[in-house]
Amino acid sequence: MNKLYIFSILLIFMSFSCQGQNQFCNQSVKYKSLSKKVPPTICLPSDQVEFEEITITDFNQDGIKDFIGKWQPKNLADGDTLHVSVYIQVDSGSYEFLKTYSNLYPIYFTDYSLEYRVQDSLLNELKARYPGYPTKEVEFNGDKLLLHFEAGVGSYYFLHYRYDPEAKDWYLERRIYSEEDYEGNLHEVSNEYLWDERMSLDEFNYFDYL
Repeated sequence: MNKLYIFSILLIFMSFSCQGQNQFCNQSVKYKSLSKKVPPTICLPSDQVEFEEITITDFNQDGIKDFIGKWQPKNLADGDTLHVSVYIQVDSGSYEFLKTYSNLYPIYFTDYSLEYRVQDSLLNELKARYPGYPTKEVEFNGDKLLLHFEAGVGSYYFLHYRYDPEAKDWYLERRIYSEEDYEGNLHEVSNEYLWDERMSLDEFNYFDYL
């Protein structure tokens, strides 16, 4: 695996909290409109990364809105990983880091077309398994999370997760598989209720569906 990919994975094991007033706290954002959404106590693990998307929602249903931030290297390169870090707001202005998910988005490539090739042979093998860029939607809304992605040409999954406050993780509640007809209309093929299977968000892997 290339050095940028290894570096990206190592970042998730580093602290996201500022430990002192004199310590640098990176709160870089890709878009200026996001700057006011980052609480002063939440810091990125390196000055080489930035928030690309931020969701403020009460996912643990305690009446206080929490923080979910998608972050990535400032200079994205083929093979990079996109991360989503989750914080619980425990009181006004105070946040508790819950965890970082590095599996909600596919491996980054400048171009997902079959013609595009990279120097790393392993990355080329992984890229070839994607049907173009697969992700259609990653939406956190309250205690719900929707992962909508393309599994193959004209076939799609809608994975509905629900947050379990006792386990402090999202679990797959419903898995819907749909196929597209010749006119571009989606038709539901299967609809499975899976909450009792206890399939956590940590277990999700795009390649299990492609």
